[in-house]
Amino acid sequence: MLNAGGSQIYHYRANPVVFDLDRDGLKDLIVGDNSGMVFFYTNVGTNAAPVFNATYDTLKTQGGTIIDANYGSRINFVDWTEDGDHDMLISGYDGYVQLYENNTIGVEEQQGCPVVIELIISPNPLVDRAVMKYTLDASAHVRVRVYSADGRLVTTLIDQRQGPGNYQFVWNPFDRSGGTLPAGIYLVKFDAGTETNTQRVLIIH
Repeated sequence: MLNAGGSQIYHYRANPVVFDLDRDGLKDLIVGDNSGMVFFYTNVGTNAAPVFNATYDTLKTQGGTIIDANYGSRINFVDWTEDGDHDMLISGYDGYVQLYENNTIGVEEQQGCPVVIELIISPNPLVDRAVMKYTLDASAHVRVRVYSADGRLVTTLIDQRQGPGNYQFVWNPFDRSGGTLPAGIYLVKFDAGTETNTQRVLIIH
């Protein structure tokens, strides 16, 4: 198991790639995962014995936009433009492929207090409705998405920028076409800024 700051590196449905992203001669760890974003672990050790910082960074464009394949990011680095620098190809479970030229990629440091203070889904298990509550301590783009147990996107509940404060909404377990979701286990994925919180919910009828 690879560690960062003494803790095991874990990302749900991780897609790890080894690449010297910061061009310091040391191979770094870049990880795509089910969230759709791409995470960067700096190697501060050696190539033979890598050591990764406890705090990872999130890849973004130089314009400040977080690179996001929506969900299930898969990445590769290649000199697509043949200018001597490697560019990044990224795709997600939706099948679309995006190209980011090397001069557009940066990192966003994950520092300071988390954006999401609290996330509560109640009741769980649920029959026909659940109340979701969360608190933001800073403005962030919030996305709440529901996935089936096999990773298929079922519906998007929220996709908008929100300011700091307390939020609450009712979720009736419908899919994108308005049909009632069958009983089973689902994953509710909450993204706010660079923070991700995924919770299991059980629907019973």
